[in-house]
Amino acid sequence: VTDIMGYTPVITFLNEAFSSKDFNILKEYDVDIFGFFEVQIQNVIEKYYLLFNKTICLDEILYKESILMTGHAIMDNLKYHHVNNEFEYVEFKRKNPLGKFDKISIPKEYFGKDIISIQPLANPFYSEKLINGLLNEGITGLEIKYESSIKLNFV
Repeated sequence: VTDIMGYTPVITFLNEAFSSKDFNILKEYDVDIFGFFEVQIQNVIEKYYLLFNKTICLDEILYKESILMTGHAIMDNLKYHHVNNEFEYVEFKRKNPLGKFDKISIPKEYFGKDIISIQPLANPFYSEKLINGLLNEGITGLEIKYESSIKLNFV
């Protein structure tokens, strides 16, 4: 049992369970928490929460400034793709179900937020400030990935 745990969601956008300790820390940062649900874990006394925070939906992504990719570097078959709008993105995903964003662009109004969740992405972006704060408080279960992460662009 860790402070942050993955959760196989039944409810869209609720994909991590946060301990009381972590939940209280998040309240001190620029995180748009719209709601939360207490969850009970069998044989665990501490309270955990599923948080519903602001999620940037497909219609807010700036597709012309974003880059999609298919293939894998290991297979030496990476290809980069551009789409102009949400409709073209949906069509791209229909034809390329394993395709993903290499760079995703969003409105600059989200710059400075400590957690940024974007609808088509599995995991949210955490700010360096929040990551450092969580690590300094000894939060467990935080997986930090830089090398394989999607580039986030504010336009």
